[in-house]
Amino acid sequence: MTFDELKEKAHAHSPNERVRLGPPEDDLTSSAGVNPACGEVWPAAKR
Repeated sequence: MTFDELKEKAHAHSPNERVRLGPPEDDLTSSAGVNPACGEVWPAAKR
């Protein structure tokens, strides 16, 4: 898969459906819900 295909695939999903880059423990420690991939902050309910 080329880099361009990966980019297209990433943009096909909304940010909160995107796979998180870090290990699952990151979700427990980041209570603000910051997604490291795009820097957006979501309410805890949307996670």
